[in-house]
Amino acid sequence: MISRFLSGIGAITLCISFLYLLVVFSSRSSFEIEEQLASPNKKYIATYYVAMKSGVTGWCKQRVAVSPEKIPFSVETEQSIHHHYLFTATCGAEIRLEWESNKLLVVYYSTLEHMFLSMSKTDILGEVEVVYKNIT
Repeated sequence: MISRFLSGIGAITLCISFLYLLVVFSSRSSFEIEEQLASPNKKYIATYYVAMKSGVTGWCKQRVAVSPEKIPFSVETEQSIHHHYLFTATCGAEIRLEWESNKLLVVYYSTLEHMFLSMSKTDILGEVEVVYKNIT
């Protein structure tokens, strides 16, 4: 009787482990560049992209990053360092970029109910100032 009970627990544990692995490994990340905009002097590139992860723990975020033209934005870099971006918003918000000068980027965004927002005042190198304007 005890061996039957233990084998039943073993089978349940095996099923739960399999389902956990299925959920973890079926999640996939993807990145889609929506817009890239060079500064007036072409020294910096602002990139607006969407980052998503599918699966049970899925999420979707819109992000803006600024890169020097000598080190262009790449999905591989973004996936490896995860702090390249300076603006993050929940998917569904409207995002527009505009360079006001060579080192001043304006990010226009709309807000949504229950929205996640993260904003930085400068790029990762501290060379470009960023201003945010809510358009709703």
